[in-house]
Amino acid sequence: MLAHLRSDNFSTHFLRYITQDPVHSITEQRNIERRCRYDRNVFFWIENDIPVAVLCVAYTNGLLDNIDTILDSDSAVCMNADHAIFYSVFRTDTVSTTQNAGAKLIRESAHWIKDNLPQITNFVTMSPIPNLSAHFSAPPTLEDIMEFLRAQKDPVAKFHIRNGARVLRVIPNADNSERRRAQSYGVMCNYDYTPNMVNPINN
Repeated sequence: MLAHLRSDNFSTHFLRYITQDPVHSITEQRNIERRCRYDRNVFFWIENDIPVAVLCVAYTNGLLDNIDTILDSDSAVCMNADHAIFYSVFRTDTVSTTQNAGAKLIRESAHWIKDNLPQITNFVTMSPIPNLSAHFSAPPTLEDIMEFLRAQKDPVAKFHIRNGARVLRVIPNADNSERRRAQSYGVMCNYDYTPNMVNPINN
């Protein structure tokens, strides 16, 4: 069952599951309140009244070049969004019986956005590349990164491509945190779900 911050079946106790986010940790500057503002939403896949998967979405005008624009608490609110950017999707520590819960959550959330926010016409991710530096001992070219992602040599690329998305663009210097500098030289990627958002997600 789908729930989100503005749905009738949302419960405030769901918010604590956001703190389990392994993609972007909650900090004082990157707090839960930032993820709950007017131009944001958090979707939950619920089993037995417990979230088993979480999807964090930013509503933006166009694509962004740095994750700080999404996460930092002092970033501006977007009032004329045309993009839904899925910037974090993860399983919680609750055992789930839903097969491929993260992919199902992306699909169902995209359906809700399309039906309820018709001004949103683009559905993309802003995703890390967690093992890029394990494959390249020095920062690779953008062309090499694109080839690496399309070949699904990265686990995040494999997840999104197998669930119907395509590699849209590589974004240099998109996450300058110490963790992402070490993992991926600060590079992130947009995966585009727009053409396939109404089609079944592969299992």
